[in-house]
Amino acid sequence: PWMEAVAAFSCHRITEFDMQGIGNVVWSFANVAVFHERLLKEASKETARRCHAAPAEASHNVAQVLNAGQAAGFVDVEMIEAAVDLFLGKDFPSGTETGIGARELLILANAAQPASKEMDGQRWAKLESLLQAQVLQPLLRSIPPRGSGRSWAEVDACVAGLDLDHLGVFYTAHFLREAAAVASVEVAHPSMATEVWIS
Repeated sequence: PWMEAVAAFSCHRITEFDMQGIGNVVWSFANVAVFHERLLKEASKETARRCHAAPAEASHNVAQVLNAGQAAGFVDVEMIEAAVDLFLGKDFPSGTETGIGARELLILANAAQPASKEMDGQRWAKLESLLQAQVLQPLLRSIPPRGSGRSWAEVDACVAGLDLDHLGVFYTAHFLREAAAVASVEVAHPSMATEVWIS
C-alpha cells in the first residue's frame, strides 16, 4: 500500500519534481525490485521533456531514470532518444560540469541497446561509436596479451581513469567476447524482465 501511494502521488505531481526527485523516486522502486508501469511512463515522459527543455538540469539525473527503466525491462524509445541527444551534445570525458563520464555513457548505452533498431536517425551508431572510442577500445588495449608477462596494472589504471565500477549487462557480454575471454556469450531476458543475466 505504501509503494502504491508513493507511485500515485508521484504520477500525479511528477511535473513538480526536480530531476533529482524524479530519478530518486524511480530508482527507489527499482532498488527494491518493485516496478510500477504508470510511474515509469510518467517519469520517462517528463524526463524526455526535460532533456529538451532543461538540459542542464536533466543531465545529472537521467542515468537514474534509465537504470530504473532497464531494471524493469521498460523501454521508452522517446525518452532514450532524448537522453542520447542530450548526452551526445556534451563533452567527453566529464572534466567539466557539462561533460559526461564513462559511467553515464555506459548506463545510456545499456539502456538504449534494446531500442537500438527503433531509434530514429544515426543516434545508435553515434552512441556506439563514442562508447567504443572512449571506453571499450581503451579497456581492450590495456589488457595484457596472454603469455606476455605484462602486469594488469595498465588495466587497473584504465578502469580508474574512466571511473568505472562495471560495464553493465550488455557491454560486459560484449567486452568478454571482444577480449576473447569467452568463445560465445548470450544475454538472456527472463519472462518477467526484472533481471537480465549473462550465460
